[in-house]
Formats: sequence, structure tokens, C-alpha cells
Amino acid sequence: MTAMGSAFGHVLDAQSKQIEQNARFLDSLQDLSARKAAQIMGSRGGKRTQERKKARRSEVQACPMCENPARKDVTLEMLDFHRRHAPAAPIEYQEANGAA
Repeated sequence: MTAMGSAFGHVLDAQSKQIEQNARFLDSLQDLSARKAAQIMGSRGGKRTQERKKARRSEVQACPMCENPARKDVTLEMLDFHRRHAPAAPIEYQEANGAA
């Protein structure tokens, strides 16, 4: 009878270890899934991200500094607006007669 009880105890131990391993595996699988979803959403973006990207593209198209970098009637507001969306680039100066 003790052999049967001992065998039954070993079976229960083995089952509990198996359940614990399965739980750890499912936790790691869930973590991987969440990371992959975050990676995809980060690269592609959700609805709000797409709206922001569209707004930024329309701002860039409406920027007079992007349309004509050699514009002469530039205000500080125009320059500030341009700097918010355009990367810093070296400025090319031109002489009054158009020669570089």
C-alpha cells in the first residue's frame, strides 16, 4: 500500500511540475506576443499615430520655407515653424547676383 501511495505522490508531483512549466511557457508566450504587437504598432502606428503623421505631412507641405528655401521675406514665426518639422541642414548663402 505504501508503494501505491508513493507512486501516486510521484505522479502528483510530476503533474504539478508539468502544470508549472506550462504556466511559465504561457507567460513567456504572452510576453513575446505583447512585445511583437508593440513592435508592429510602433512601426506602423495606430489610428492616432496615422492622424499625427498625416498632420505633419500637411504641415510640411504648407511650409513656405520648404517650398522656397531662398525666400527673402522670412519672418521669425516662419523660421520657427520650419525648424519644428525640418531637420537642421547647413544653410547655403548666395550672393546678390545669384552666384554661389
